[in-house]
Amino acid sequence: MEADVKLFRVRLANLTKSEDALLADTIVSSLNYTSRPVRLDSIPQAHQDTFQWAFDSRLSDWFLSGSGTFWISGKPGSGKSTFMKFIAKHPRTRELLAGWAGSSDTLAVAAHFFWIAGTPIQKSWQGLLQSLLFDLLRGHPYVVSLVSPNRWAAAKAGRWQTAAEPWSIFELAAALRALATVGEHVSLRMCFFIDGLDEYDSNHAELCKVLCDMAISPYIKICLSSRRWPVFEKSFGDDSQESLDIHELTRNDIRKFVNDQLQAHSRWTAEVSEEVTLEKAELVDRIVAQADGVFLWAFLVTRSLRENLSNGERIRDLNRRFNQLPSDLDQLFQHMLENVNPADHPKMAGILQAAVHALEPLHVDLYWQLEKEFEAHGPTSHGPAGPGPPEGIVMRRDQTICSINEKTKGLLRVVYDRVEFLHRTVKDFVLTKDTGEYLRSKLPADYNGFISIAAAYLGFLKTTRQD
Repeated sequence: MEADVKLFRVRLANLTKSEDALLADTIVSSLNYTSRPVRLDSIPQAHQDTFQWAFDSRLSDWFLSGSGTFWISGKPGSGKSTFMKFIAKHPRTRELLAGWAGSSDTLAVAAHFFWIAGTPIQKSWQGLLQSLLFDLLRGHPYVVSLVSPNRWAAAKAGRWQTAAEPWSIFELAAALRALATVGEHVSLRMCFFIDGLDEYDSNHAELCKVLCDMAISPYIKICLSSRRWPVFEKSFGDDSQESLDIHELTRNDIRKFVNDQLQAHSRWTAEVSEEVTLEKAELVDRIVAQADGVFLWAFLVTRSLRENLSNGERIRDLNRRFNQLPSDLDQLFQHMLENVNPADHPKMAGILQAAVHALEPLHVDLYWQLEKEFEAHGPTSHGPAGPGPPEGIVMRRDQTICSINEKTKGLLRVVYDRVEFLHRTVKDFVLTKDTGEYLRSKLPADYNGFISIAAAYLGFLKTTRQD
């Protein structure tokens, strides 16, 4: 009889745990949003064997025993987001943080990557809070009842709809404040990785204050990145705070990237004379020196030189080509656009105007509609009215992606079927007055980007509707 009672209690306890896990999952799932993983997935992976210096730096020491904030700053295009993705996901980072937390079981890691050229939530306070809470609570569901007692009570009472409803900003902020004291109730320490503070679309000073206040907690520390703007310098650049300028540390990383990319091309390795070998070494040295810590510039230049090699040019030709490339990032973007086929300039301008004026990244099929508008010299509603067979849609989409790449020289890219800027600096460039005037000069006098986007939406709905 006593054994039966014990067995019953064990089964009841297991049932309660299973029920609690289900309730917690319901609440955690309500924090998720469609575009949450998109920005992280779109950030390039670090090139092989680069950024290894991070684990022999002050940052490594901070992971193991530091507190407060650690600020990663750098020039535009210097690779801050790629670096943040690298360290946030690297196993060595987790090992060091586990040493700080006591064990991997008592460590929680959460991340958010702001994206100024993305959807509204990707650059908002709400997006930051939901991302951090989702990551943390997904890995440690037993904390749900501590940070959201009202939702937990609703779930326990069977009010599932209340437990799963969208979160208000007030509720998210309250949950975030509760995190600061979680360590007083359970054995848990938290490290947050927040990339792109300069891509937050509201008051930067207020954001900095909240983050600094959070990092006062002995249970929380925050690794964050941004451009070196005064507002961030004031909040995180004090001598008593930890920081590093990434562009001062990546010279060897850029050299390895450039070397590996060029070495991977058969025409680069085909010429092996002593004279050419010296020319190649000199060219790599010049690329690294002129990049001056700006990884994006090195990436674009190396990609251009590889294209020249594919077109049959020799090493000597590459040196001549390199001499024609601007060292300034904005001037390089302009140089790339000017090398678009002149016959495609109207479409190039229309595509870039659509990308920069859209409230969020547009579906790639909308760009097919925009191109049809230019070809027909009329509204996109003149396009096909039916959805067409699936294989036709796939082929059309592939053609559109190739067209966008060709007409913008890779300054736009497709991520999850949405057309995004290659980098934040590209959007900044397109938004400048000079670039705006340049693009408008390529368009018909009566062209209106907003009307074109609206017309493209109508055409998109017609060609994708289901009977």
